[in-house]
Amino acid sequence: MLSLVEYVSLRLIRKFFFTERLLTTIGSWVPYYRTNYNQFNPDAIVDKYEQKCRSNGCELQGRVVLELGVGATNSTCYELSARKCEAVYAFEPYAHFHDVTDRKLLASISRIHAEDGKVIANRVHRIND
Repeated sequence: MLSLVEYVSLRLIRKFFFTERLLTTIGSWVPYYRTNYNQFNPDAIVDKYEQKCRSNGCELQGRVVLELGVGATNSTCYELSARKCEAVYAFEPYAHFHDVTDRKLLASISRIHAEDGKVIANRVHRIND
């Protein structure tokens, strides 16, 4: 019970007292303050999606995907798009969109997959409400 109280307290402090930039800086040393994983390694998340799909006899290529709780960037959706999903819908009702970080992640994913960032982004549709 004590560990749950500690966890909840630290998460609330994180939410109300720290900026995402600060969380990115200190997150590597203090796990409870770590920023969202999709802001620095979206391919690992999509690898898990792909693995789960394949274990159920499904391929991501050519599919329409809805990602719930995408976070402050569309990075995982860009990664899904780069892996040839037909369309990806990114639903995020709570986190504020971080345009600068999003553009950096799109550029990185575009480079990794050797595909035009505009083509990748055109298959991604963010839903805010």
